[in-house]
Amino acid sequence: SEGEIGWMPYYLERAEQVLDKQRYWVKRGATFMDHGGSKGVDLDTLDVRATFREHIFGCFIEDHHGIASLAEIGEDNIMCETDYPHSDSTWPNCIQTVKGIIGHLPEETQYKLLRGNAERLYRFTPATPPVLAGA
Repeated sequence: SEGEIGWMPYYLERAEQVLDKQRYWVKRGATFMDHGGSKGVDLDTLDVRATFREHIFGCFIEDHHGIASLAEIGEDNIMCETDYPHSDSTWPNCIQTVKGIIGHLPEETQYKLLRGNAERLYRFTPATPPVLAGA
């Protein structure tokens, strides 16, 4: 998902509220609409946050609010983007900008946001930089 990550905590909170209300109505005989295979979903055991973290990834460019809410969103599902060459980009100051936003986070979390999560999501291992002659 592009469009920053600050909206994600609200979405999760609201999804849980709606799910709680639907549990009430389904138990009283209301039908749960089938949208692409949702029949058979057990609303008593459905964990919105776990489902979100298993299937949703978000990207941020300059989202201080989203980073402040990282514990709500989950650090394993967030990636830095630069959006180069679009006008929304922080280029040519991409590295300085993102370090200013995430520099206070533990190094392991920074690694995840900067490249680790992308490597896992896209199932790739970066190439080892070549050894330069005379180096």
